[in-house]
Amino acid sequence: MGTRELPPLELLQKWFSYDPATGILARKAYHPKGRGIRGQGQSVGTLTEEGYLICRANYQICFVHRIAWKMCFMGQSLPRLLIT
Repeated sequence: MGTRELPPLELLQKWFSYDPATGILARKAYHPKGRGIRGQGQSVGTLTEEGYLICRANYQICFVHRIAWKMCFMGQSLPRLLIT
């Protein structure tokens, strides 16, 4: 799965809450049309075969750890690291 730009921090903060102490990313009660969201307060993420948690945000599949990074570090993008 290639890396794409995550939604803006403001939208992530509307949709999710992140607890750095536990590492849990949870859904907030936000819907653009004012309706409730199923699963509000529940942790998000589906485990991939590679062991990563993924979820949908803004109609795209995102890694949960990237969303957590962006929310913790005030919108800074996760740096691209080349590990050799």
